[in-house]
Amino acid sequence: MPKIIELKKVRSEEHKEVGQKAALLGEISNLVPVPPSFVLTAKSFQRFIANHRVKLNKILNEPEVGYQEKANQIQSLLRSFHISDEFKSQVSEAYQKLSIDSSNIESAFDLVKPKNLVKVVIRGTLFIRKGAEPLSSYSIKGINKDLMQNIHDSWIELFNYDTIEFMNAEGLDFDDVGISLIISKMILAHKSGVVYSSNPQGDDNRILVEACWGTEDYFLKDDNEPDQHKLDKDDLEIADSIIEEQNYAYIYDKETKENIKKSIPDTERTIKVLKNKELVRIGAMARKLEKHFDAPVEVEFIIDKNKIYLIQILVITDQDEIFEFEQDQISEQQEYQDKRYPGLDAAEEELEKMQKNQVDQTVQSEEQTEEHTDLEAEDELEEFEKELKNLFDKYCTINPELSEILDLLHKDIKDLLEEFSD
Repeated sequence: MPKIIELKKVRSEEHKEVGQKAALLGEISNLVPVPPSFVLTAKSFQRFIANHRVKLNKILNEPEVGYQEKANQIQSLLRSFHISDEFKSQVSEAYQKLSIDSSNIESAFDLVKPKNLVKVVIRGTLFIRKGAEPLSSYSIKGINKDLMQNIHDSWIELFNYDTIEFMNAEGLDFDDVGISLIISKMILAHKSGVVYSSNPQGDDNRILVEACWGTEDYFLKDDNEPDQHKLDKDDLEIADSIIEEQNYAYIYDKETKENIKKSIPDTERTIKVLKNKELVRIGAMARKLEKHFDAPVEVEFIIDKNKIYLIQILVITDQDEIFEFEQDQISEQQEYQDKRYPGLDAAEEELEKMQKNQVDQTVQSEEQTEEHTDLEAEDELEEFEKELKNLFDKYCTINPELSEILDLLHKDIKDLLEEFSD
């Protein structure tokens, strides 16, 4: 596998070179919308440390030095290493390609050097190469300058106290671990959430969707609760909804390049986050991915205007695995438990909320009838889009020079189809 690869070309069986996160995201990128991305594989990091493994392993295995001191020494050493000009050029080329947007193209020159370089998100994962299990993760958002410095920082920051402690406990050295960096076009989400293709609260025949205003940072906090919706898996009918009062949202701030907490006006705090049509589409995506992997999935999504993107996926190979995973989080955040797994004590409160929303539910059920009639049309559009892609692939094979232009034409047609389906 090369040091840099487009995400859409990555497959799940390549997890030992890119880690499970990138492998699964690459696998689904040809099935559902995923932000345009490229991946720096484990090979890029291994090449970066190629001449220094002995020094790094010596620090790692020093018996008289504590974990934090080892992490400090390793990070300091990594910071002194230089990234080759050849690799910088390869990253720059991949970044330029990511920045190509048909809406900004006025001439053929823009295909070579786009005018506006997009902001990106870097999501890094350090993993055991023999199994691709994630050990540590790190992310930076809103970058369009000093990309190489941020790549360098991402590699360094992954070797923290916890990573060093685990590597020592498991007898691992720098030959045993890999780092993959997913570099994605930044999507300015105004809605986000998580969808479970099989409800982790115990009903496998229903899909659970949780949603909030703003970015996915909302789900990392324990002092707010998202809206919850349950959909019947067979027909995607909305079976139950709980609309929570949301007091704030996390919004990306251009100056600080961070997601900051902003209050929601009082009059808007009880407005339902997701439209029924968005719920049905998200449910359909989760159902499609469960069928593809032949196993339940947990998927994070973000919404920019009317476009839904999936940004992370976990395949649940054991039906109890998702419950056990959430229970681990519960030990650290008790309120988080109440949100994901409401107990009997919350039943009366939930009933009151359901009664308050009874009128809204009646309106929603009337809207659903109209929206579900659109599903067959959406399936036909999806089939047409597949045939169109096959046709473009055929002509790209005949004449590779047409590839860039046909890719852009394909994107424009796909966007028009999505607008038509709206």
